Parts: sequence; structure tokens; C-alpha cells
Amino acid sequence: MSEQFDAGDILLQEKIKIEQEDHLVTLLEKIKKVSVKLLSEYLSSPDEIWDHARAQGEGEYWEEPGDLERTFSLEDTVEKISTTLRAFYGYGSLCNLQGLPVEIIRGSVVNDNRDVDGKLCIPVKGRYLICEE
Repeated sequence: MSEQFDAGDILLQEKIKIEQEDHLVTLLEKIKKVSVKLLSEYLSSPDEIWDHARAQGEGEYWEEPGDLERTFSLEDTVEKISTTLRAFYGYGSLCNLQGLPVEIIRGSVVNDNRDVDGKLCIPVKGRYLICEE
């Protein structure tokens, strides 16, 4: 334990594979699964885990993204739109629609619009921007 934020020793750590289509929600699910496993491992032998603790290195902290980083236009490439939507999935992206910023909390770019089920669907360069929220 440490009195400073994010300054304590590392007791257990595991890499998580990040897939191209991952976003905030899918990463949180992966983290939850690993967390349960690591907690179980710690509870089975806490003294041994503490004996092998290691100091963490110098941290790196980024400023909260501004509107510019979260904004895309339907004129952007499909890759840029998709990357922005994944990066801010659950947090909120801003889409410039005819000069007006529209916040999209959960959205994705798909190849067809068959399974839209009442969601907002906007054609984008041969694909579709689906707005879940």
C-alpha cells in the first residue's frame, strides 16, 4: 500500500491481448476476468506474493482527451471513424453532422445494416455507422 496514487509495489500482473475491434467495454470485460484470476492467486498465498513484489517504474499519465481528439466527420476515412468510435466507446465520440456536433456514446462501423433493430444507421462510404446510444 502507498499513500500516493498509483505508487505501490506490483504484486501480480498479467498481459491482456488487445484485438483490433476492442473498445472500452470489451477491455473492461477482459480486465474483470484477469482480476478474478489474480485475486484468487493472491488469496492462495499472500505472504509469498508480497515476498516477490516489485517496485513499479515511472508512470506515464495522459491528459483527458478534448473534443478535437473525439471528433470525426463522415468525410473522414472509414478507418479513422472506426478507430475514433472504438477509442471512445462508452465515453463518447463527436460526429460532425452538417456542421453540428452529435455525441455518440456507443457506435461502430459495420458492412451491412441488416441487424440495426431500431438503432440510428448512417451510410458511410459503402458501410454503415450504427449508433447504439
